[in-house]
Amino acid sequence: ITSLSIAAIPLVLYFLSTENSILFLALFLVISDLADGYVARKTKTTSMAGAYYNSIADFCLIACVFVVFIVKGIDRLYSSTLLT
Repeated sequence: ITSLSIAAIPLVLYFLSTENSILFLALFLVISDLADGYVARKTKTTSMAGAYYNSIADFCLIACVFVVFIVKGIDRLYSSTLLT
């Protein structure tokens, strides 16, 4: 599931460049993270490598979101509020 999140970065970037993109982004990130954690715990296949890989995927998505924010000229205060 984490690999799908990384592979979906271009799709996320496309939807971020259109209107109503914040809702799509929030739903995508929440659903993929919840599904990944749920499947890993249910199948008892958690590992340190998987935890690092998931963190890298999350970082890549967040970094791409900020790049889109910068390109679109979204206020820094607004974008920093999304992190908290």
